[in-house]
Amino acid sequence: MSAGFLSAPTAAHADAVMDLYVNNASSAHCSNTDANAGSSAVPFCTIQAAADVAAAGQTVHIAAGSYPEQVTLSRSGTATAPIKFVGVTGGPALFNSSVKVGDVSGNSVSYGLEITGARYVSVSGVSVWSGTMGTALVTGSSNVELQRASFLGAVASAPVVEIDGTSSAVEMDNSYVRTSSRTVPAIRVDAGAIGTVLAQNIVEPGADTGLEVNGAAETAVTANTVVGFCSTSCVAVDGGATGTRLENNIVRRASQTAPAVLVDAASAPATTLDYNIVFAPGVGIDYQWAGSAYTSAAALAAATGQGSHDLTTDPKLGSNYLPAEGSAAIDSADANAVGELATDYYGTVRADDPSTANTGTGGGYYDRGAVELADPIAVGLSASSSWASGSVTETLTTAFTTAPWSTQATYVYDFGDGVTQTSNSPSITHTYSAIGAYRPSVTVTDAAHGTASATSSVTVADGNAYYPLTSTRVLDTRTGVGTGGVKAKLAAMGTLKLTLAGVGSFPSNAAAAVLNVTVTNPGDGGYLTVYPSGTSLPKVSNLDFRAGQTLANLVTVKVGTDGAVLLRNTSSAPTDVIADLDGYYGPGAGSSFEGIFPERAASAIVQAGTSVPMNVNVQAMGSGFASQVTAVALNVTVTQTAGSGYLTVYPAGAARPLASSIDYAAGVSVPNMAIVPVGPDGTINVYAYGAANTSVKVLLDVAGFYSTSTQGSGFIPVTPTRLIDTRNGTGTGTPGKVENILQIADAQLTAMPPAATELVSNVTVTNPTATSYMTVFPGYSVITQTSNLDFNAGQTVQNMVMVPTWANSSEPYLDFAMNGYVQADVIVDMFGYFD
Repeated sequence: MSAGFLSAPTAAHADAVMDLYVNNASSAHCSNTDANAGSSAVPFCTIQAAADVAAAGQTVHIAAGSYPEQVTLSRSGTATAPIKFVGVTGGPALFNSSVKVGDVSGNSVSYGLEITGARYVSVSGVSVWSGTMGTALVTGSSNVELQRASFLGAVASAPVVEIDGTSSAVEMDNSYVRTSSRTVPAIRVDAGAIGTVLAQNIVEPGADTGLEVNGAAETAVTANTVVGFCSTSCVAVDGGATGTRLENNIVRRASQTAPAVLVDAASAPATTLDYNIVFAPGVGIDYQWAGSAYTSAAALAAATGQGSHDLTTDPKLGSNYLPAEGSAAIDSADANAVGELATDYYGTVRADDPSTANTGTGGGYYDRGAVELADPIAVGLSASSSWASGSVTETLTTAFTTAPWSTQATYVYDFGDGVTQTSNSPSITHTYSAIGAYRPSVTVTDAAHGTASATSSVTVADGNAYYPLTSTRVLDTRTGVGTGGVKAKLAAMGTLKLTLAGVGSFPSNAAAAVLNVTVTNPGDGGYLTVYPSGTSLPKVSNLDFRAGQTLANLVTVKVGTDGAVLLRNTSSAPTDVIADLDGYYGPGAGSSFEGIFPERAASAIVQAGTSVPMNVNVQAMGSGFASQVTAVALNVTVTQTAGSGYLTVYPAGAARPLASSIDYAAGVSVPNMAIVPVGPDGTINVYAYGAANTSVKVLLDVAGFYSTSTQGSGFIPVTPTRLIDTRNGTGTGTPGKVENILQIADAQLTAMPPAATELVSNVTVTNPTATSYMTVFPGYSVITQTSNLDFNAGQTVQNMVMVPTWANSSEPYLDFAMNGYVQADVIVDMFGYFD
């Protein structure tokens, strides 16, 4: 076709095979006159502008929106190159189009859609609203298709959809028609029309006829669902119509006295009726055939030979006109009926319900009416873990959540990282190697053509996941554990190498270890430093001790490449050292960490020799999160001690391990951090060992939770680094004791990465002028009723502290606050952070 065949503008659509576009949204910058009008870059503003220039083989794409205009189609395509007008459809309720045309805003039009003198034209995916003379009119046209459209009528003098007597070969299928009129049919095929097919439409007439074939020839009315009051009839064939076939329809009429199906005497000889369900409850007539009334299909068949496979029973239609299980409509239609389609009104593939005997023909399992009962297949998809760090291999498992009609299925997996795979297995593994949040999905299609999809979520984070372990003793110089059987104290200024890789379930690729380290029987004062094997001794400390003191502290420490850590005794005298392994950080699908503002969760009096369950308030994080919690980070303080002893903190429901969490002496308050797996009921146990008839008070302050939630962070260990030392001005800029509170901006701590969301450190208070306690917290917030370190005047005390940095907030500060008036030096050593 030459460019001169088309009227201006021509640049965008000079080529007959170039598609046209319509979009009247303000963001589309549409135009009906621009040289490029109708292109995807400069779409037409109106559908009519595209209709005026559309040529054979072109598709007009109509974007979502309201188009207050009458659309008149008068241009023609060819049998091999039709003109198509395609709108945007959606669901699921009946037919839902986001393209509205006609009188959508009080504008005056004669029709919403008029097809006049056109051939080989199709319209789909639009919602056509009524004009003053009707909603849709097909006149003088042939080979027209109206598909997956909706037609809404309100004019009392004209049908909603009218196919006039000068038209032929018009097919209307999978469309929704509704009218509020009481005097005209919803769809009418006029005398003179030839070869009309009305198939799989859902028709809701007002009080008049739903479908009327009035004197037309060779009309097929197939697999429609017509439901309404129908004061004259629901389906009518009259006016001497010839060659009409009524098959596979569902006609349900409300309580009226008029017939549900009417075929007049002039049309009856050339009308064929079979495989329908006609249901007229209450007082009424199912059929009126050639002037005679029949109240059942059996009576009609006996008298006329028509409707031998018709049924007059409740079709049991549910929402969206879906037949319920057990409906007579299921697997009982004539699949060879003119106009029957391979998919139903909603696009569902025809399927054989195994619970219903096939009584239809031509395949046996097509359902009557516009809607096919689909395979009730439904599936769920779960990942072996929802959160992991580094590269991780996930197992995705599909499970049927409702019983499908066939368990033979094909699984198409989309892993969410650009990789897809088709499998016959409900379980598949996939490796995610890049950091990110993924939404893997599966689409399952069974042998009964049922299809269902499901999604899951996988987050691969930076840093390392946490793996809690049952507390296990891995070092005891008194008994030779961890030293190759050698029972000897760690020498003065000596270094001990503790190999963890291969001990129990500690893996060779672990990034950091969580150890509760205890110093006991020291010959003199000093401090102990725990650091990665293969690195130089850092200028940090984990435990500061006095001669003869037994002291414990939780240590999170990076592991050397050989799977070992080093313990350095800087004292001038030897000491015994004990270490209990509580967990480790490493790659894979472990637990992420979510820190909270410090919160006191519980307090209790514990009698020596007993265990007390204590609630760590997991439920406060929400039931969904609580079910995913694997461990809790706690600051445990023992106070009101009447004698010496130790505490063991362990998960509820588990056996008490041979390990200690805190060692205490009479009259001293002692804190220690603990990371404890949570029992099934969200609680932990606290056991006190001490002299008979003594007790201690235990305080639990929560710092955060470990869980399989996708919201948490991974841990990045570092070579131990000193962030703050007020004795020499490190981190503060000026040497000098802290008076009551030290507030320091995150930015001042240059060794702490900006990405850190939670700091893992060892905090030391030394040279305090009075007995007090310290609370570490972020931001400007009011000091919480929690504590991290308890100390007496002149004492040196340290504790591991996990605290949010609030680095990305309006309050990027860390606060070290002491209760009452007190001065002290503060030392902070960083061992890692969460990112």
